[in-house]
Amino acid sequence: MVEDLYFPIKLRVVPTVRDPEDGLALSSRNVYLTEEQRAKAPALYRGLCAAQELYSKGTTGRKELIDAVVAEAAKENLDIEYVCLSSPETLEEIDSVTSTGAILSSAWRMGNTRLIDNILIGFEF
Repeated sequence: MVEDLYFPIKLRVVPTVRDPEDGLALSSRNVYLTEEQRAKAPALYRGLCAAQELYSKGTTGRKELIDAVVAEAAKENLDIEYVCLSSPETLEEIDSVTSTGAILSSAWRMGNTRLIDNILIGFEF
């Protein structure tokens, strides 16, 4: 969008800051989690990492990568809103990771708190 609308700015993409103990993305929303929810929340990130590991072993299909995320999240009964494999160029959903890579993203609820996370697969900014 920045490019399409000729905004005179530079967009910088930076890595997600994560808890060094369990990898949960640091967010102001985390303060709303109960102790039990906070302990379960990193399961989604573990799922994203499992999908990334599958990709590193040659898996590129949307279903297989998303299934890896869902399987890990199910271990903690997370209330997943979505898991999406998207093009890094258009953000449209794609069926498999291509030579340009993909973004694997998710949102889930823990009580009244909505959490989001994503990883880059097959590319870096």
